[in-house]
Amino acid sequence: MEWSSLDIKTTAKLLKWCGEQYAGNPMLVFGEPGNRNAITYDAFYEKARKCAYGYVSEGYDGGKKIALLGENSAQWILHFFAITLSGNVAVLPDKAQTPEFLEKLLKRMDTACIVRSETYKDEGDEIAKALGIDSKSMTWDEVDEIQVPEDFAPEIKEEMPAIIAFTSGTTGEPKGVVISHINLISDALNGLDKLSVSGSTVLLLPLHHMYGIGTCFTCSLLSGVKICINSSLRYIPQDMMEIRPDYLCVVPAVMPNMYPVFGAMKKNGLPIPKMLLSGGAPLSIEWTEKYAALGIPVFDAFGITECAPGIAIGLKPAQGGTVGLDPIMEVRINEPDDKGCGEIIVKGPNVMLEYYGQQEETDKVIADGWFYTGDIGRMDEDGKLFITGRLKNLIILSNGENVAPEELESDLVRNPMIEEVVIRQSDGELEAEVYPADIENFDDEREKAIRAEVSEWTRQYPVFKRVTKVVFRKVPFEKTTTLKIKR
Repeated sequence: MEWSSLDIKTTAKLLKWCGEQYAGNPMLVFGEPGNRNAITYDAFYEKARKCAYGYVSEGYDGGKKIALLGENSAQWILHFFAITLSGNVAVLPDKAQTPEFLEKLLKRMDTACIVRSETYKDEGDEIAKALGIDSKSMTWDEVDEIQVPEDFAPEIKEEMPAIIAFTSGTTGEPKGVVISHINLISDALNGLDKLSVSGSTVLLLPLHHMYGIGTCFTCSLLSGVKICINSSLRYIPQDMMEIRPDYLCVVPAVMPNMYPVFGAMKKNGLPIPKMLLSGGAPLSIEWTEKYAALGIPVFDAFGITECAPGIAIGLKPAQGGTVGLDPIMEVRINEPDDKGCGEIIVKGPNVMLEYYGQQEETDKVIADGWFYTGDIGRMDEDGKLFITGRLKNLIILSNGENVAPEELESDLVRNPMIEEVVIRQSDGELEAEVYPADIENFDDEREKAIRAEVSEWTRQYPVFKRVTKVVFRKVPFEKTTTLKIKR
């Protein structure tokens, strides 16, 4: 099938088509091992229509911004589609952020309502109260009681906003990336033209990331896959042995932890995944080779939130070295150097609409339909894309999270005991290299005090942004003529 030829351009058409195409087939499997529930594609479509009508009947229509605050769950997925089916916009913040941070973020997005899981009830209610907006539960069974008029069909156009996802905040504040219906669906369709999926999978990636809701979930949905929602990392072994997924979307950080599980499954004669698709961070050759030896090929993918997210995908397993990626959109190398390397710029129907409320920032990255990714790469004579570096100092952790070191450094250097600091990645962790203030009087007691201060300070951040290592230097950092620290 040529997926990109399908006339599916909105989430409403997506769910309707899937409900008809895969009627009777299981769509979601959810709950803890030993206590599973399931819902079919056609039943989920009807449930989503009821939930969407519930939003409209409560006055949520016309493109209102509705935030989802919760862990991966069937309820999260239901309300995501209900929000977009009702013509509204799903705002997808990272639930791990502090309530204070989320309050400021959702205020900037003009959020009209927060829909939260029971786990995040207190945080959601607190933020909603501060913003003067409603807070609602992520309902499931209650939705079945809603009566939907037969003619209920909100007008949804492909270019309408469907999602506001977020960048990692390289300038200190995450930008709200506005993704339209066609952005989301065209990316999935074009991706499936390159690499198809089928059978069953276990959803491991957070749905508030575009890699999770886009590449992983939407591609699986279009393919009629049975999707098991992993409810906790501690259940990964049970999920794998019970569901026996045909494929998985992963970030490199989880590959070492899953390897023993698949090794045990193979040893006991159980089927193991036919492939892994890895994205969000650079692949480790060591682990791709280990998986290949086990009989599981690993395919690499390159994307960015602003492209919903896919840009290119490896059509050959990433075994034994770098494999060029096949673009799923138009790709050029801007102002290449003598080695053919330059900034990767891309064009296609999956390029975001804008950064919400930040036209100047939008204009910096989109010109004449081309999106400037900030990544450095080259293309070979066969049109394969190779990623060689980044324009900025962004730290990409092995779990796919991005960290702007300048944001942390500018905060930490406010401590009077710290004169200068550089934050970098070391063995997969964030390390702060500190040049202490009053270096002449630096001793063991001062070192212990600084370590204690850093340990306390870093707790305000999500786990992936926490500094876990501290090293010290005896001389100032080398600087440029404008007194900027050389990295």
